[in-house]
Amino acid sequence: MTILFAKALGAEVTAISRNHKKEELAKQLGADHYIATSDEDFEVKNADSLDVIVNTGSSLTGGNLDKVLQLLVPYGQFISITAPPLNEKMTINPMVLLANNVSVSGSAIGSPADIEYMLKVAAEHDIKPWIEEVPISETNVSTAWKRMEDGDVKFRFVLTDYNKCFK
Repeated sequence: MTILFAKALGAEVTAISRNHKKEELAKQLGADHYIATSDEDFEVKNADSLDVIVNTGSSLTGGNLDKVLQLLVPYGQFISITAPPLNEKMTINPMVLLANNVSVSGSAIGSPADIEYMLKVAAEHDIKPWIEEVPISETNVSTAWKRMEDGDVKFRFVLTDYNKCFK
């Protein structure tokens, strides 16, 4: 959704992920560029290239935030809009913050005015979530839950066919 909104608002979008598995999908969503943090020297090749990074990842494990922050221009912003598991910690070398004067922040939800604006932009640009529908049943919910735990969900599951299951 972040890519869809950013493109609707006129941004040049770079998708960032740990590997190249989601590259084609990011391009389908409208990303102009793609950075895989598993690529050697990704932070050197893309240093000082981004104004804002919106973190939508559900985990910090296996990532290198110090290297990712090097992608930001001076006074750039890293904004996390998702929360990792409670046992995960964000570790940042202070020199990375000082070197480019970058800011790290988070946002759980926007104000009512922000939400109203987001809905207006979605309506004006026909932005709709990309979902995978799952007919509700014990087996399907169990399978969907397992896929979620395994990180095999590209977007969101939407449970359907309630009337068939709950008569």
